[in-house]
Amino acid sequence: MRPTLPLICLFSLLPHPLPAQTSPVPATSPATPAAVTKSYTNDELDAMIIGGSVVAAGSGKSSADQGWLKSWRKNASSELRVNTSVGYKDNALYSAFNPVGTTFARTSAEWTLFGLPNASPWQWYGFSLLENTHNFTVPQMPDEQLFMLMAEAKRPVGDQTWKLGAQLQYFYFHQAFDVSLNELVSSSSIIRLHQAEFRPLVEKTFLVNWTASLQGIASVSRFATKLDDYDRYGARLALTRRHGEKNKGKLELSLTDETRFYTHRTQRSLTGANITGTELDRGQLTGELLWKQPLFENFSSTSRLRLRREGDNGPGYYDADHFQLSQKFSWEPKDWDISVGYKFQRWNWDNQAVAGIRHRRVSDSVEARVEHTLNKSWRIFLAAEFEYNGSDQISERYPRSQGEMGVSFIY
Repeated sequence: MRPTLPLICLFSLLPHPLPAQTSPVPATSPATPAAVTKSYTNDELDAMIIGGSVVAAGSGKSSADQGWLKSWRKNASSELRVNTSVGYKDNALYSAFNPVGTTFARTSAEWTLFGLPNASPWQWYGFSLLENTHNFTVPQMPDEQLFMLMAEAKRPVGDQTWKLGAQLQYFYFHQAFDVSLNELVSSSSIIRLHQAEFRPLVEKTFLVNWTASLQGIASVSRFATKLDDYDRYGARLALTRRHGEKNKGKLELSLTDETRFYTHRTQRSLTGANITGTELDRGQLTGELLWKQPLFENFSSTSRLRLRREGDNGPGYYDADHFQLSQKFSWEPKDWDISVGYKFQRWNWDNQAVAGIRHRRVSDSVEARVEHTLNKSWRIFLAAEFEYNGSDQISERYPRSQGEMGVSFIY
């Protein structure tokens, strides 16, 4: 059955006649691209947001325009990062039987735009990413693309302990994806997805460095195969405490309730057969604990525990529990950025069965990255990751690894 979050929780944080706001939490999508190029984290972006309004610059400006331009340069900042790299991955299509290895060349550009501290009551930022990966020996998928646009703005209201705002995001990718997490079928498929999302948010600060927030979720996802199209609605309730030097530490407990409404899919019986004349809705209730802790100078730890209950509006074919535990250590001495992380996941389905036994699946993954700053404009990096998927379904058992080295230009 589909999990739900009591509606009373969704209104307990709202101030009186004020509208709603958003928080810099990234949109959830059917797959998370395994990009190894460095992008800003939500915490880094959140720490940078605090600024004015955007004014486009051009040539031939009047003195008044030049005044706006000077004000813009004073109140906002931007960074363009261009990455190019080469690497090798041994299982590009996530196959358990016929893994395809390939060398690849990846090029990406990241542009970050954000307001500077105390420039105005508005806190805002924008981020865009364009990436192409060329696989030299995968005829089924010679190129993989990823494109993302994100914009967020919020501002204090009332007694300054309330903040209201919104986040908009557009996401496109064309990549291989393991679809067996959604269906009891062969694991690999090439997915082409367009997703747009809107997240209003209201936030309340209280005590010392404590924040409570309520975030709405509304998104539209459209695939090349229309069967998978869905709309997603939900809400996220979070309690956050910042601590440590410069508030670099973070402890957050959150609860997210969301539902996918499929436009073409039908419900399934407990044996997996389509039920004619029905519509499929799939709900997720997710509890998460995040702990980011500076341990000593330039060294920090990030721990995450996630528990998720999934269900459908039919007999329960998709009902499942998902457990995730991850740990990451980061070290940032002068001119270096070094990180290593581990993630464990487990899925238990209530009613899907393999040879009469309830379906189970586990995943272990390790990733590492080293980046060295050569000067103000140039950096070099080396990254690697390994993942193993285990299951009682033979088609879902496979290892996957990749390594990559490249250079970044910062402007």
